[in-house]
Amino acid sequence: MLKFAQPGRITAGCTALVAAVALLAGGCAPPPELSTHNAYITRPVPGATLSVGYAEVRNNSDRRICSSGFESPVAGAIELHETSTSDGRSRMRRINELCLAPGERARLEPGGKHLMLFRLTLPDDLGTTTVDWVEADGTRHSGRFEVIGFDALR
Repeated sequence: MLKFAQPGRITAGCTALVAAVALLAGGCAPPPELSTHNAYITRPVPGATLSVGYAEVRNNSDRRICSSGFESPVAGAIELHETSTSDGRSRMRRINELCLAPGERARLEPGGKHLMLFRLTLPDDLGTTTVDWVEADGTRHSGRFEVIGFDALR
């Protein structure tokens, strides 16, 4: 003999199941195509409007991503640079783009690749800002950067 649950119990059980599935689906959103981690911009010394930005970036997509431009609401211009040492001399040169294959990571760090930010306008109370990595076709990938003082680097 088959026994059936009371109608109120079925409705409550289905509602709980639907809510649980909705919560799980919301928590499983895919990562952005280009993710930025441990990103920071150093606050320039008083009177200066030039600074540097460092980050770890990862291509989470299944396609090659090449960023040829960088933009931020706090910088008049941003360029990608690389520092190299030859014959005991350190040199910095501009790089036209940063390309990452699917799954590839890059570190923008002191002594290597980094972002140079020009004509900065950083309010004293600004703790974070965004930097957009812009592809040639206009596709934008936004990353959040912490704004820190030089004293935090010590």
